Amino acid sequence: TALYRLHQIVLAQLAEHDMATAQLLLALPWVAESPVHHSDAIYWLNRLVGIDTTAAQRVIASPWLADGVSYTDVRILEGLSRLALLDMALAQQAAALPWLGDDARGGDRYAIDALVRLGEADVDLAQRVMSLPWMDDHITDVEGQAIETLEHIATRDLDLAWTWLDKVEDDRTGATTMLLAVLWRVRRLGNGLFHEDLLQAQYVQTKTVSLPLAGDVNLWVIQTTPPRQGEDLVAMMEEAVRAMEEFMEAPFPRRDVIVVVPLVGDERDHGIGRGGWGSLITVPRGTPELLSRHALYSAIANSYYWSGPTWLQDGGYEFFRLYTLHRAGLTDIQARIVERRLNVESHCQSRDVATIQELNQLHPDPYFRTSCHSSLGAYFLLNLYETLGAEATSAALRDIYLFREAERRAVREEDIYRAFLRHTPAELVGALHAVYDRLHGGPYEDWG
Repeated sequence: TALYRLHQIVLAQLAEHDMATAQLLLALPWVAESPVHHSDAIYWLNRLVGIDTTAAQRVIASPWLADGVSYTDVRILEGLSRLALLDMALAQQAAALPWLGDDARGGDRYAIDALVRLGEADVDLAQRVMSLPWMDDHITDVEGQAIETLEHIATRDLDLAWTWLDKVEDDRTGATTMLLAVLWRVRRLGNGLFHEDLLQAQYVQTKTVSLPLAGDVNLWVIQTTPPRQGEDLVAMMEEAVRAMEEFMEAPFPRRDVIVVVPLVGDERDHGIGRGGWGSLITVPRGTPELLSRHALYSAIANSYYWSGPTWLQDGGYEFFRLYTLHRAGLTDIQARIVERRLNVESHCQSRDVATIQELNQLHPDPYFRTSCHSSLGAYFLLNLYETLGAEATSAALRDIYLFREAERRAVREEDIYRAFLRHTPAELVGALHAVYDRLHGGPYEDWG
C-alpha cells in the first residue's frame, strides 16, 4: 500500500543518514508494522537523527518506545524534534524528563507542545519552566493548562511571562499554578475583557476541607476585585459541598471547586452569566453587591450530574439546587413545589404535555431540551421528595447517580422507577405509584 511504501522510504532515508541508528530502530518490534502513527514516529525520529544522532539514539532506547507508539508518543517525538531545532540543550533537558520513562499521557503531549512554543518565544524561559516541580512527574490537567497559559502570555508580553514565572517559583501553596489554569479556562470561554482583567489583578481565597466521603476538597474563590467586607465566600462554599454530599451519601465529585466572580453592571460588565464548565464555576455579581448565598449554592449544585433521560438531567439539577437551598434555610421547599407547578402549567401545558411519558413521546431525541424538561422533571422529583421523605429520596437519587459507573450504561426510565421503589417503605408504595400515575405516566408495573 502507499502507506507501507511511505513507511519503507522513511526507514531507507534513516539508514542512508545513519545505519547504526536505523539498526537500533529496526530492533524495535513495532517498526515492522505500518499503522500511520508508526510511520509518523519514524519520520520524527529521522528528523531528530539529522539534528543530533546521539540524542536520537537515546530516545530510541527509551523504555516508553519499546512496546509501540501511541498518538501521544508521536506528538512528543514531534515536540522533541522541534525543540532540538530550537536548542539542543533544551531538547536534551526535555528528553531527560523522568516521566517520559513511563507511559506518556495526554497532558504530557500538551506540555511538550507548549514548551516548543515557549522555546520559540524565549529559550531561557522554556528552560526555567522545564526546571519547575511540575515536570517531576506526569503533567496534570492543571499543570498543563498553566504551561499553556505561560506560553500564551509569552507570545504577547515576554516580561509579563517572566513575572508570572517568578510568582510560580515563589509560591508554595499552588495558588499561582491554579490561577494560570483558571486563566486558560477563562480564555476558552472567549471573553477577552474578563481574561485581561484577571491577568492584571487577582484576589484569591482558598481552603481545603475534609469531607466524610470525598476526603480533601480544595475550595477556590478568584476575583478581579478585593473581597467584600463581611462576605466569606469560602465558608458559603463549604456549607454547600457538605450539604450536597450529606444528601447524596456519595463522595462529592470534584477535588477542586473553583468559583470565579465576573462583574456585571454599568461600572464594569464582563458579560458572563452563571454557569459551570467542569470544576470552573462562574457566579457573576454587580460591582457594589455582595454575592448571594443563593447564587453560589445554585452554581455548585451542578457538580453532581445524573445521566439518563433529559428530564432527569435538567430536573435533577434543579431539584438538587432547590433542596440544597432549602436545607440552608434560604428557601422553603413547599413554596418551590407550588412555584414549579405553575412553571409546569406555563412551560408544558402549551405543548399538551401533562406527564413525563408524554414529554418523552413528543421529544424522543435525547439531546433535545425544553424548559418543560426542567420544570416537569423538578416538579416530579419534588413531589416524590414530599411523598417519600428525605431519606428515601436521597437513597434513590444516590443509586441513580452511581448507576452509570456501576452498570456501564445510561440510566433508563425503569431503572429510575426501581431505584425509588427499592427505597420506598412498604406503606408508601401506593403513594409512590400515585405520584408516578399523575406526573410520570410510565408503565411502572411492567418495570417492577
